[in-house]
Amino acid sequence: MELWGEGFRFLDLKRLSLPLDRTGAYVVTSVVNNVMTVPGDDKKWTWLIPQSEIDNSEGLVVQNEL
Repeated sequence: MELWGEGFRFLDLKRLSLPLDRTGAYVVTSVVNNVMTVPGDDKKWTWLIPQSEIDNSEGLVVQNEL
């Protein structure tokens, strides 16, 4: 309860492979791009390497898997 609202929930969901479920939460769908649920094993949890990093790196030639 002490860390509620501090921004740690994303890391907990990713670490534990838990799904994101915003249904029942008082969320305006236009603000979250109509993404109300995301399964724990979905590729949307993967952070992409910025294209500028790929362009400026000699050994890095491909994007991580989507």
